[in-house]
Amino acid sequence: MQAIRSRAPIFLALLLVLCFIILDQMVGDWGRATGGFSNLVLFFNESLWPPDWSVIEPRSYPPCESNNLLEVTCSPAWIGMIETIRIALVSTVFGMVISLPIAILAARNISSGWLSYGARLVLAASRSLPSLIWAIFFVILELTDVLLSFSVSISALSM
Repeated sequence: MQAIRSRAPIFLALLLVLCFIILDQMVGDWGRATGGFSNLVLFFNESLWPPDWSVIEPRSYPPCESNNLLEVTCSPAWIGMIETIRIALVSTVFGMVISLPIAILAARNISSGWLSYGARLVLAASRSLPSLIWAIFFVILELTDVLLSFSVSISALSM
C-alpha cells in the first residue's frame, strides 16, 4: 500500500504531461488563441450591443390578430418564448410518463432479472447521448417542435 501511495504523484504528473501533449496536438496553432479576448469584445460590440429591440415589435406578416393592448404577443420574441415554454411542458410530462414505468421495470426487487436488465439497458442508452444529439436526430426527421419535445423527454428519461 505504501508503494502505491509513493507512486501516485509520479503517475499523476505523467498523466498531466500526457494530457498537455495531446492538447498541443489538438490545438495545432496556438497563435489563434492570442486574439481570443479581442474577438470576444468584437462579438459583443457588433452583435450584442446595442440590443436589437426590433424582436419585441409586432411582426408585419402574418397580420397580428390580437387587440392593440396586446400587440407584443405578435412579436418574434413572444412567439419564441411561448414555443419554448410549450416544448418544456410537453417534454417534462412525456419524460415523466415514459420514465416512471421504465424505472419500475429497472428495480431489481420488483421485476425479474432479464426485465430489469433490459430496462437498465434502455436507461443507459438514453444517458449515452446528450439531449442536443437527440434533438439533432429528431430535427433530421423534420417535425421540429414535436420531435424536439421528444428529444428533451428522452433526455429527461435518464435523469
